[in-house]
Amino acid sequence: MITEHALLPVKPGLEEEFMVAFEQASPLIAATDGFLGLRLASSLETPNHFMLLVDWESLEAHTRGVSRIGTLHAVERTASPLLRAVPGGRALCLD
Repeated sequence: MITEHALLPVKPGLEEEFMVAFEQASPLIAATDGFLGLRLASSLETPNHFMLLVDWESLEAHTRGVSRIGTLHAVERTASPLLRAVPGGRALCLD
């Protein structure tokens, strides 16, 4: 299993809008082959910072999932206007 993580810094005051946008984009991610699940949590110390964790069956599934142009563009259109900076992320292997 691979867990992708991304730190999503949301513009202050737009946290609720971001949550709505995320709920709209989540089914697009979930529909990708190899998707296992996702979790989104806000920081206790910095409430406008969110951590997204997405579980994939394998590195190959992750690579196919994040490279699906239609899915990525839909997610970016939904969430990008609410972000304060470009999200950062990477894939981690979990046993």
